[in-house]
Amino acid sequence: MGAIEAAVRVATAFGVEVKEPVPLRSTNNTVVWLRPTMVVAKVGVGHHRRLGDELRVALELSVLGGLAAASASEIP
Repeated sequence: MGAIEAAVRVATAFGVEVKEPVPLRSTNNTVVWLRPTMVVAKVGVGHHRRLGDELRVALELSVLGGLAAASASEIP
């Protein structure tokens, strides 16, 4: 299973309706917009254990009013 398919599968499992996943970036991670929702998923490919750290930093920046997107309320 590819990264985009994994993002769609996880989002769908949480009740997010994805009609058209749009790849935004694919390097050491894959970033995909789960259209038509306002959800963007970042999927680590390979051995990328820092995604949890990145999420914690983004959440803290969001709380402090920094330029970071908050986590999607649709997905716990």
